[in-house]
Amino acid sequence: MMGIHTVRTINERGPSYPFAVAVSNLQQAEIAFINLEALCTNTGTKLDRRFAFNAPTEFISGLAQVAFEATTLANYHFWDYGLDEPSNTISTLDSIDTPFAALA
Repeated sequence: MMGIHTVRTINERGPSYPFAVAVSNLQQAEIAFINLEALCTNTGTKLDRRFAFNAPTEFISGLAQVAFEATTLANYHFWDYGLDEPSNTISTLDSIDTPFAALA
């Protein structure tokens, strides 16, 4: 799960805040893509792992504001909250029309 400080800061400043310093460079880039190292889901139960990453689905709207051309989901934490949770992240990415590649 995202650190409580990170979640609090994004809740206070908005989902595009993590990209604020780099947004102008990202928008000028020929191709800008990001790897989500965490699922974005509001459901699921953390599996028995030392580290499990998750963020609220609302945070994905920050990706649309930056206008990333692509998002990758190929990472170790894809299944941290169960087998059904990656589909929630994928559905949310679909809802903001962000192309993605997923590999588990």
